[in-house]
Amino acid sequence: MEETSREQGTEKPERPWAFGGGMVLLGLMTSIIANAVSIQDKENQTTRTITLAVYGLGLLISGAGMYRLLWFAPSRRPMWLRILLTAVLTAPVFALLGVLLSFLFLMMFYRFG
Repeated sequence: MEETSREQGTEKPERPWAFGGGMVLLGLMTSIIANAVSIQDKENQTTRTITLAVYGLGLLISGAGMYRLLWFAPSRRPMWLRILLTAVLTAPVFALLGVLLSFLFLMMFYRFG
């Protein structure tokens, strides 16, 4: 009986919020890559515009991930309130996670570099 539900894909995931966390990290990594490209080529205005758009895309991906993290369970709040709360919380989480990962990579570089 249990094998049948796994084969049909009707089983619920054990961690429904995990995909949201992955999206937040993916958005952060997208923005980090855009920032690195922007630092390498400061003179070219076209590159700067493209990297700014990619940075915004990374922030948007992180926002979608935050939405999945915050609202993986059914909620009685209206949609506009959920989007507003997600937008308010995305920027601080994005910044704090960026600082935390930077510190972690810096310590790893000092230890193993």
